[in-house]
Amino acid sequence: MQRHQAETGKPNKAKTSNSTTSGASEDNLDHTASRKTTETGRHSDAYIAPVTTYFIATAIVGIPVFVFAPRLIWWLPAYLVLATLSFLSAWLHQERSLWGNAVAVIAAGTMSLLAVSLGSRFFTPIIATDSFTSKLSLRSVAPANTTEYYLASPLLPKTGVVAAFAFILSEYATVLFVKTMIRKHGHIGYYALSASYHVMLIALAFATPLLLQDVGGLALPRGAIASALLWGIPAVILLMRATIFPLRHKRMQPMHIGIIEAVTSLMNIIVIIIVLA
Repeated sequence: MQRHQAETGKPNKAKTSNSTTSGASEDNLDHTASRKTTETGRHSDAYIAPVTTYFIATAIVGIPVFVFAPRLIWWLPAYLVLATLSFLSAWLHQERSLWGNAVAVIAAGTMSLLAVSLGSRFFTPIIATDSFTSKLSLRSVAPANTTEYYLASPLLPKTGVVAAFAFILSEYATVLFVKTMIRKHGHIGYYALSASYHVMLIALAFATPLLLQDVGGLALPRGAIASALLWGIPAVILLMRATIFPLRHKRMQPMHIGIIEAVTSLMNIIVIIIVLA
């Protein structure tokens, strides 16, 4: 370049242009990286307030429950895993993905199992004067009849386990239905997935009561045949919901979709209780 300047008395324009372009590119990259860092920090801050709020609210309600029913601590590892997966899905902005929805549905559905394990007609009552240690021990809620529990564990009452699975399976069907109505409306792949899942749900709804009585060792109060009908017919209704409404060319308003979802979810809860109670 010095030789070029000596001969012409002018700087090398090509070299100067390249240097200028390179400097501008580096500035742009620095600006982009800085902006992304700022956005990441902003997104992270957005989670702090709701997480803190829910943590405090959960502690206010949860601590007294643990004091009076310490055996619930045995469920802590499972819910720590579910909570970690839930936070991970939010961090990755995939809380509305299929796996993110599955985590939320499993966490909600398992609550029915916890509710039954807290106390039902299958449990002997806990004496209030028992020590904290005895309440923490699973032996303090030893069942009067171990055949009512899977693995002979008071944490796994058969009624609660079946209720949890029934709720989880039926609510995940709602997840797929809502996706085909809003975010994935008109998506052939999601429509086929939803329809296939609902067909499987019908098969399980009709077969499960029969299997529970013959293989699962759970005597259903309404009998196997009546229970199969009580679960099977609503499953057919869910299939009709999942296959008819998404075919509309014009999208339904979210409020109307929510009403359909609420009515069918209430139907699911009612039939689950009727069959198992």
